[in-house]
Amino acid sequence: MVSEALSQSRDDIQNIYAHESWVTEQDVSAIKITEISEDEMKKISSLSTPPPVLAVLRKPVWNRPETFEGLTLLLDTIQDPGNLGTIIRTADWFGVKNIVCNEGSADCYNPKVIQSTMGSIFRMQIFYEDIVTVIETHPSKPVLAASLEGKALTREEKWGDAFLVIGNESGGIRPEILARANRKILIPRIGSAESLNAAVATGILLYELTT
Repeated sequence: MVSEALSQSRDDIQNIYAHESWVTEQDVSAIKITEISEDEMKKISSLSTPPPVLAVLRKPVWNRPETFEGLTLLLDTIQDPGNLGTIIRTADWFGVKNIVCNEGSADCYNPKVIQSTMGSIFRMQIFYEDIVTVIETHPSKPVLAASLEGKALTREEKWGDAFLVIGNESGGIRPEILARANRKILIPRIGSAESLNAAVATGILLYELTT
């Protein structure tokens, strides 16, 4: 994670706390470093097995684009930090650059979210806005909604420029958002599981939409 921060968000790093062994192996001369012991790292880390290095960064300030180009995720109240972090990491894998979360979603700076992103948090722009308003201010952009009421995508369908809406882990997509979808899409069920994890569903749909 710290290596990702050094390569992607170096200017946002305010301080690095690390074991002496880590410092001697790195080229971080222009960054403030505080050498600490293993016991001191245990006191400041939230992990049961602390790493040899911990970085403190400023929160980035993203300028909201006038238009969201390409595939953009709209997350309707994704509350589980692990799910949100995995969605961010998955979106990064498939080249998504922007994610919009509505009120009630997990904080993208929650430690569990950041840990789950495995560094992808440094490459993604994440905004917290009302999803309905975002859709209405981009009337020409198609809206795809993951829904059990939908139909499976065909192999010929490629949506390189669209909103993809993923719903809450238990309640799905709210009716006022679902009503604004141009296309409801379904992941066909072959077995007997009742539902898919939100992050898993996101990965499957992004694969179908981009490959």
